[in-house]
Amino acid sequence: MEQLKSAGNELDFYECADATAHWGERARALDQWLEEQLPGNWTRVRNAVLVTSALEAVPPRELWSFFLCALEVAKCLAAGDIESATHVSESLAAKPPQPLRTLVRSEQTNLISIVPAHDVVQRALDVSWRSDIHGVSLVALPSMDISQSHADLLDQSLRVLREASPALMRLVQAQCAAVVLVSTQPPLAEQSAVSLTVKRIPGLVFLSEVPLLLFMEGLVHESVHLWLNGVERVRMLYIDSELRLMTPLRKDPRPISGLMHQAWVLLHLVQLHRDLGSHHHPILQSESRRQAKLLAEHTSDLEVALNSLEIASHALTDNGIAFVRGMRNRASQWG
Repeated sequence: MEQLKSAGNELDFYECADATAHWGERARALDQWLEEQLPGNWTRVRNAVLVTSALEAVPPRELWSFFLCALEVAKCLAAGDIESATHVSESLAAKPPQPLRTLVRSEQTNLISIVPAHDVVQRALDVSWRSDIHGVSLVALPSMDISQSHADLLDQSLRVLREASPALMRLVQAQCAAVVLVSTQPPLAEQSAVSLTVKRIPGLVFLSEVPLLLFMEGLVHESVHLWLNGVERVRMLYIDSELRLMTPLRKDPRPISGLMHQAWVLLHLVQLHRDLGSHHHPILQSESRRQAKLLAEHTSDLEVALNSLEIASHALTDNGIAFVRGMRNRASQWG
């Protein structure tokens, strides 16, 4: 994929091999610690969620189930509750979070699955989503509520992406392995969408039930977050990652890392709608007006986000400054 470059400091952010390796290193360290704390019990959980005990052979995107279970057990152990950790591990070994169905049927690699509700899935969702701020609660759909139409929506989204924006399709396939569909309570307004990831879990994306165009946006949006979640762990981008800034895009102050994520996501959403607009995919003919509106909104918001990052460059490392400069160069190429 395209590389982001800046004079005197070339960083290949898309092919950040150390970010990929880092997820594997974290998984192996966590696995070893859990094995020491719960010998036998943890082994059964690992065997239930992985097809191989050789963690180094598992691509990071496919470790989502491992991390969901490992972090749940680790939370009990960190609280000193061995009894709860044992109970949770026994429960997960008997019934781990697993895909309901596998998609991208024409592909042999980088499969993307739909994952139904599970206790650890819902708890990860509850921890990551602030219902008090957003005004809605999110509930993962159980298997009985997931229909063929949901599978077709994901399959169709990936097919359109593959044809209209191959670069973004590669990004989605490299980062996303599992999709959890969520409902909102109360229901969202029409043409509204919710999507999110969990910073400590690779490969997993939560998406609300929305029409095709917004569903594709959600896939790209969250895959981009997943990529930057990994890179932030190995490339120092911020002098103070918790520094909070007021920005024109949000009413509340947010950490500079959140602003970086926002700009990075907007850059890719602009690319998505440029690609879709150029391709004129027949399945999106009725969405051309909304597509143009989204492109204009994302382009405007991207400019605001980049301006805010450039003003706050004192809070960025050299890597962070180079990263922002790369985004600015790419946006400038689009005019």
